[in-house]
Amino acid sequence: MSKISQDRRPNKTRRSLAQALFALMQVQNWSDITIQRLCDEADVARASFYAHFDSKLDLLDFLIAETFEQLIPAPDNEGEAHLAILGWLIDHITSSRPLFSRIASEPEAIPVLDRFKRAVSKHFEAALQQDGLKVNATTSTFIIGGTFDALVHWSRRWQVKEIPLLRSDILSIAQKILKTNDKDGK
Repeated sequence: MSKISQDRRPNKTRRSLAQALFALMQVQNWSDITIQRLCDEADVARASFYAHFDSKLDLLDFLIAETFEQLIPAPDNEGEAHLAILGWLIDHITSSRPLFSRIASEPEAIPVLDRFKRAVSKHFEAALQQDGLKVNATTSTFIIGGTFDALVHWSRRWQVKEIPLLRSDILSIAQKILKTNDKDGK
């Protein structure tokens, strides 16, 4: 067997498990998703799961990383990578409202939301650096946390007509905060 085909199987297994996790999260609470159910959904042996991941949370980290790698768009203009991240976050959550609402309201799913927030924060901070903005971690955390809180509040009321205004407001507020906290005073 060639080396290429051997390298593809582990990646295929990980991706199958990640797709299964995402599919199950659409219809089940986090606490109800078992390793066995994941394996059945992905058509993967349980031993294969543990050959790649230690837990559901490890698989979740992989799913989040894959999602970010595939879905975060390049910025429209130079110096706007941070806005691309925030815009993607807003669009991603508003288009996945049932999933987001379920995760945000399930106490057992707090680690899911926390890991997603940390991943977004990491990418947001990298985008700020790429854009040449020197903002402290507290400001970055405040913007991401505020965005999540606004989206949680919105998801409980769920009015589609509000999405463009919500997006515009969040991006505008974030820009104002960043402008006043940019250490270089750009």
